[in-house]
Amino acid sequence: MRRTSLYVASDAAEALEKAADRIMAVLGDGTPRHVALSALLLAGASQADAVTQELARRRAAELAARLAALPSISE
Repeated sequence: MRRTSLYVASDAAEALEKAADRIMAVLGDGTPRHVALSALLLAGASQADAVTQELARRRAAELAARLAALPSISE
């Protein structure tokens, strides 16, 4: 086991905590909180390819919008 700190957006941290709370409510006190958090992080990590594609799509859209906002250069 390893203790770690994560720097994430507040809404992501809150979502992780709420998800862990839901797991703990269903499984009860017999399940350590680190087990619930680890399972959630592993489930998220398994989605890395889909997350990469979504972040790349967002980045491309952002860059396209910035490019479209540039003044046109006429010769």
